Amino acid sequence: MHLFVSTHLNVSWSHANKPQLLISHMADASTPSQSGLNTQSTKKNVRGCTRMKKLELLSARGERKSIDFNSDGRPIGKNAHDFKYHVASLAREKISILIDEWDKVGSEDRNEIWTGLKQVWDIPKNAAADKKTMIYAGERWKAFKNSLTSRYIDEKGNKFGKSAADDYSYIGKETWNDFVKSREDPAFLEKRKKGQVAQSYNKYPHRLSQGGYALLEKDMMADKLKKRKEAAGGAEVPPPSPPQRHEKWKQARLKPSGEYTSEATRLIAENIDALVSEGTFVPQGRHDILTEATGRGEHPGRVRGVGGGVGIREYFRSHSCKYSGTPPVMNKEQIEAIKAELTKDITAQVMRDISSLPAFSEKYTNNPVCSPNTTLQYESTKASCLELPHMSDDDPEDIPEECELYIEGSNHVVAYANVYRLGPNIHNQVLNNDMVRVAVTKVIYANAKLPVPTDEVTTVGDAPNTFIQWPKRLLQLISNKHVRSKKYDAPPKKSEPICQKLGVKAMYIDQNLKFNVEFGGTNAFIELPREDIVDLCMGTKELGISILQVWLIYLHRRCMELGNNNVYGFIDPQFTHSQNERGSVQSYIQKKMCDDKKECYIAPYLNNHHWQLLIINPTKLEVVFLCSLGKKPDKKICDIVETALGAYNKLQRARKQKKVEWFFPTSQKQQASYECGYYIMIHMLNIISATIVCSWTQIFRDSKPFQKDEVKNVQERCGNMILEHIEVSADNDMN
Repeated sequence: MHLFVSTHLNVSWSHANKPQLLISHMADASTPSQSGLNTQSTKKNVRGCTRMKKLELLSARGERKSIDFNSDGRPIGKNAHDFKYHVASLAREKISILIDEWDKVGSEDRNEIWTGLKQVWDIPKNAAADKKTMIYAGERWKAFKNSLTSRYIDEKGNKFGKSAADDYSYIGKETWNDFVKSREDPAFLEKRKKGQVAQSYNKYPHRLSQGGYALLEKDMMADKLKKRKEAAGGAEVPPPSPPQRHEKWKQARLKPSGEYTSEATRLIAENIDALVSEGTFVPQGRHDILTEATGRGEHPGRVRGVGGGVGIREYFRSHSCKYSGTPPVMNKEQIEAIKAELTKDITAQVMRDISSLPAFSEKYTNNPVCSPNTTLQYESTKASCLELPHMSDDDPEDIPEECELYIEGSNHVVAYANVYRLGPNIHNQVLNNDMVRVAVTKVIYANAKLPVPTDEVTTVGDAPNTFIQWPKRLLQLISNKHVRSKKYDAPPKKSEPICQKLGVKAMYIDQNLKFNVEFGGTNAFIELPREDIVDLCMGTKELGISILQVWLIYLHRRCMELGNNNVYGFIDPQFTHSQNERGSVQSYIQKKMCDDKKECYIAPYLNNHHWQLLIINPTKLEVVFLCSLGKKPDKKICDIVETALGAYNKLQRARKQKKVEWFFPTSQKQQASYECGYYIMIHMLNIISATIVCSWTQIFRDSKPFQKDEVKNVQERCGNMILEHIEVSADNDMN
């Protein structure tokens, strides 16, 4: 039976010039370094060094242990625990306890920590990871100094009166004596007293272990995933969304008995539950549910319910990728304001597009370009003012005619109404020549915005029982509907750009669109948020996971049309992005290959806000990797894919197990930061259209950027598919 309290790793060289990895056991989970400030002395009964054979063998062979980090720079995976212990032990050994604060630690001492880590660990280049690692080292070094003070210097300590130099081989006696003197200094005692008083004001003590909120979040995610799988009968399910910080704050203060750590904590927890159940609270920036429940804002330099090392600006920043973080919640007024602004932008773009057309320029040479707020006069495919019956002032009575009402950018009827002529004024306003007076008789889309709203009436649902203005070009008299095409021989209006039309449609979507995951062989649904649709339409934003999922549905249908559906399988990026745990990604890929039995698998991969593409051939054990920035794949995805392929081939009882071969052909380089998603969409479309399964390096050898029309092609193909889905859903709703 091995007792492991804490370990310190160090690499030394024997007389034979062979590296030996030494691990010294320590009585405390913390330990310091006193190089340059430490006077070593002969010690008795000091625990010697013990070798950790696995790490020693790796070091002897010149190999290092792998470690992965998430996008926030925190270590993840099976080796994360050992890595954090190593960071802590190096900080304790390499940094003197006589230094007052971590900020005063010099760069040379910090570099010693990095040197020790890189001798043992294969640390990827990651600025966020470098920063978080040093922050964690400082936290553990400070905790160790506090532990020494509490246990050896405080009268209530379990080792009061003893010397820490007898327990820690790297703390010299002189160093320890100087440390004791510094702790007995009146200035330090006053500072410590203030800290203790401040701690006594903590009304909400937590029960977190050394793993902190990171470990708590991991446990909560595992519990959520377990419940999902149980509800799905053991079937593969997508990973759950991370818990929100008010959920973690509550869980961190909940005892196993179900009680909270204090009465004040219980009251805050009840406030949180009430806000969640009501569902009316709207977070505004940093003012979220936890802030509202506690009645206190965030303290500068930290964020409650998240853990150390995460600042306010870092946590509350806007997230560009759609697979992680708490989605923003907006009230009705904010949504309407966004609708109006986006509609204005899209309308302006449509005006610019139309004005640039040769036919438009020739016909309206002397006319100014319309502004977004100007009503564009054009011959409509619906009823126009030419089709309205003439009504003279001598008409003895107004006989209403039934009509269909439409709104800009929609081919669907939003309401039925009667057209009236009761004078030139309506609600004390002069009725313009291009407008008519109508009274809504039947509402179809209650949330549709009125073309000419008033203070009291803004939507179609508000319109019954009152007169409203409606543009003549946006209504169709039912009596003329069957002869509309014969009234005049007008040239067809140029079709509205797909993404412009979809952008307008998206403004009236009040819930996520649902698509059946056709390429996965399951009944699961993809939920497409309106925000992702707008990003696609704008064409200048990074694409979210849901857009790539919809694109895979399109490619699956395209394969069915081309007759190569037996060749290509598609890996859902929701299951494989870099934020997911290694084990769940590996099992998903392996299961897909076993279930689908395709020749090639196309796998969009979201790696820290950047889209990359993998094409996997399980039979040949080949993987093709395409990146529009020319980067190589990270070690994590390489290990996952290779392990999944190895396990798959074992299940297929392959006679020969060969090494996985990776291909890195030259591919087009993106110019704008948001284009990576579009580039892999183009690659995927080209691959299935030409049924490419081999000769990758010969086919992909052009580094020139894709043309704008190539990017627009996939953008409009995807937009058209979404648009058709919206229109079919609308037709079904009306039926």
